[in-house]
Amino acid sequence: MLTFSNKVIRDVVGNAPCDAVILIANTKRYGGGGIFNLYSAGCSNNEFDAYVFTHEFGHSFAGLGDEYYSSQVAYNDLYPKGMEPWEPNITALLDTAKVKWGDLILEGTPVPTPDDSAHGVVVGAFEGAGYSAKGLYRPCRDCIMFSKKVGPFCPVCRRAIERMIDYYTK
Repeated sequence: MLTFSNKVIRDVVGNAPCDAVILIANTKRYGGGGIFNLYSAGCSNNEFDAYVFTHEFGHSFAGLGDEYYSSQVAYNDLYPKGMEPWEPNITALLDTAKVKWGDLILEGTPVPTPDDSAHGVVVGAFEGAGYSAKGLYRPCRDCIMFSKKVGPFCPVCRRAIERMIDYYTK
């Protein structure tokens, strides 16, 4: 759920100082969207509205990528093969020694990391992210950028949000 009226949104928002733009639709229909450094949008009358708001905030404020890969999306092959995604929470794992969040991976954690209960709460490199089941990796087994089952952001996503807060406040 995004707007096709970007110019109208910018014209309206330009009338008042603001740090973030959040579009809220009063609908029971599930949906949302977030554009980094532009706006986030979501539903307000849906059982998942708090999740959608938080997930889309991750996109718009910190540039986080979608970590899921099993849902239908309107696009395929968003990330070109052989190129590292720019989002701080997705990697193509082109060099296992230089994972973006490598400093958060505990010694002894395999990379790539098996998606099993033994690695359920560790930071690693779990295959399946950015709408692709193969070739892209997410930092944790589960995160709010991956599924509706869990509330908090994983350590990698939290750090990206903290870095943006630091950027704007220091």
